[in-house]
Amino acid sequence: NPDGGLSLVRSISALHEARVRGLVILIEEPELYLSPPAQRHLHRLLRRLSARGRNQVLYSTHSPVFLGVDRLDELVLVRHDERTGTKLLQPPALSQKQSFRMSAEIDAERAEIFLSRAVLFVEGRTEKLSFPFVFEALGYDAGQGANAIISCGGKGNMPLFAEICNGCGIPY
Repeated sequence: NPDGGLSLVRSISALHEARVRGLVILIEEPELYLSPPAQRHLHRLLRRLSARGRNQVLYSTHSPVFLGVDRLDELVLVRHDERTGTKLLQPPALSQKQSFRMSAEIDAERAEIFLSRAVLFVEGRTEKLSFPFVFEALGYDAGQGANAIISCGGKGNMPLFAEICNGCGIPY
């Protein structure tokens, strides 16, 4: 239902305006049928609703827009492996300084780290644009297997991204 996304936004907005308290809201893939700006708006509404009056909001998503990367302790990653089964991973909470750096450095594109099976960190945009050609020349599909190439915006940011991957059990 193409209107389903906008209907969800209207419903969450109405709950927020009504100042409801004590709800548990479960949503599967809230990003469906929404443009990126509408996804960002819905994410803000959900955060406000959860912050107010003992409401709990839980959702599963494949959209980096809905990942609260500045609050890793609120993020739970679900990983499935044929050999070991399904595991839940919750990254450790960040210090205030790390949280600020995360909100400054991790945009929606970089948040794909949390939606990937493995990550290749590169220094900048040039490498990010070049590596798919290198992989193709070697006979590999860079996007196969939910792998991501992430531009760190400079070598100085690589330790931050590595620390995040270590905490989340994401190979890099």
